[in-house]
Amino acid sequence: MKVLRYLLFQIIFIFLFFSFTSADANFDVKLDNNYLFDRAGIVSVTEKISVKNKTTEKYLPSFEYKIQNVDIKNLDVSENGRAIPHNISKRENETTIKINFGDKVLGNGKRRDFQINYTIDNIAEKTGDVWEISIPKIEDVASYSEILTKISVPEDFGAEAYFSPSYIRKSHEGDSVVYEFDKNAVSESRIVAAFGQYQVFDYSINYNLKNTSAASKREVVALPPDTSYQRIFYKNLEPKPKNISVDEDGNWIAQYEIPANSEVKVNVGGFVQIFSYPRKYLSPGVMNLYSNIKETNYWQVSDNRIQELSKSLQTPEKVYNFVVGNLKYDFSLTAKDRLGAVEAVTTTDAVTCREFTDLTIALLRASGIPSREVIGYSQSDNPSVKSISFFNDVLHSWVEYWDNDKKLWISIDPTWGATSKSDYFNKFDLRHFAFAIHGQSDSLPYPPGSFTDNRNSKDISVNVGNIENIIEKPIKVEYKTEIFFVLTRQMNITLKNENPFALYDKRIDYISDNKIYAQDNVQIIPPFSTINRSVYSKFSLLGRDTPDKYAVVINGARKEIEGTKLTDMYSQLIIVFLIIASVIVFLLIRVRIPKSKKYD
Repeated sequence: MKVLRYLLFQIIFIFLFFSFTSADANFDVKLDNNYLFDRAGIVSVTEKISVKNKTTEKYLPSFEYKIQNVDIKNLDVSENGRAIPHNISKRENETTIKINFGDKVLGNGKRRDFQINYTIDNIAEKTGDVWEISIPKIEDVASYSEILTKISVPEDFGAEAYFSPSYIRKSHEGDSVVYEFDKNAVSESRIVAAFGQYQVFDYSINYNLKNTSAASKREVVALPPDTSYQRIFYKNLEPKPKNISVDEDGNWIAQYEIPANSEVKVNVGGFVQIFSYPRKYLSPGVMNLYSNIKETNYWQVSDNRIQELSKSLQTPEKVYNFVVGNLKYDFSLTAKDRLGAVEAVTTTDAVTCREFTDLTIALLRASGIPSREVIGYSQSDNPSVKSISFFNDVLHSWVEYWDNDKKLWISIDPTWGATSKSDYFNKFDLRHFAFAIHGQSDSLPYPPGSFTDNRNSKDISVNVGNIENIIEKPIKVEYKTEIFFVLTRQMNITLKNENPFALYDKRIDYISDNKIYAQDNVQIIPPFSTINRSVYSKFSLLGRDTPDKYAVVINGARKEIEGTKLTDMYSQLIIVFLIIASVIVFLLIRVRIPKSKKYD
């Protein structure tokens, strides 16, 4: 009997005290993490963790902390200056630190404070004069009641080029600039930032959309998009399009409905940040990259001359050097018929930037290297660097190729390389502003300047400008339910980005009964655009288990949605009533009433 009581006591003891190895509802966990960068880009990380008991009978014997996509060094775990035993394990891109506490902290409201220290040397990278940092995403954000993240960078890093997400506070401590982020800011994605030199242009672009038919017509235009080299802000977009979508090349396509026999003048204006080195951006899929090695009308990949040349030009740099060394820009030319890659091989002395671009792309694609054309604005004080003219607006054409090691589209400019005798392969400048990208097609979408027949029309204006601080607005959530018994259980949710800039890496949680029952990761929502999602309402008998409310949570912002409990209950009762009524009517019809007999 004593042995039985002892074993029972041990089972209860283990259950009460040793069944929790990570934070849960029995503990209130707060995280305060600090990233201190030195001038070499090495970061010292301090993760201060506070665990407070919310019950009297349970305590935390161990704690696991996970870090993604980084290599940590000089790991140290301590509590009140005393080292704590810990184990570290790695699996693929994930590092897990397991901390084992040797003592017990018991009692409701009692707290344990400890910290994890380590260094990382691969989350800050300097390319040219620009520092880029990417802070690992905090795993299991929901388990922390509070999070405060601080990033301290030397003032030598330069002015901030961009931050995503936005910080809540900025301060100065000694020779460092400190940026602070709360739980809402870090809950959906990692922190990405750039520091250093960039150029800012103010721009205004007109698109003249004409419909001469007797019926309304749908028209699309390519608005200036975000790329690896630029970030777009729209201060003005009138009239507002029906929506803005992203095509396979990354163009931002605005959709308009033009009434019959009418003309609509679209104006987009704002400012753009131009970076001299590419930043991490959306990665294309395999099929998208495959489309960027195909042959087109002007990129004649299968032509024998292109194939023969490409055999000795198997790298982007060799292709670039060949084109720069063999084509000669004709400064007397303006807009003219496009020759294409094959004719550029034989007509080497009378070409514009389109031929430089076409030949470069054809040779790259013939070598199996994904590549595409970028058309936009280019600014230069050098008279030897000239762009072609689309009607009265001067636009330029250059090349992007896919670097599979860096996982980036890399811009090169063989035209400017030839005319300026400068290296536009190993570096890029702050004077190229992309309007449209041609990858799937060699001609579409049309760039600005192509939407008018008036050669005296000036539709593009670009000037050096200043950056403006714009506060990010939360995503607006609207919903419409289409619930009809078991036949339709759909809830249509519309997410609206009312910001003048694109939003990235948004995780959307759909909540039912205080539990996540569906998740969605949205890579990009262009400015002033909407995306539509559909989720399905749970069905239960008489609405017994149907939630009263649903919720959509985006970046910490919660939008309540009315549940379908009452709808389910009333609709099912009505159907039951109709079934019963139908049965009664049917029985009445089937029952024969005997006729009375007559006697003589």
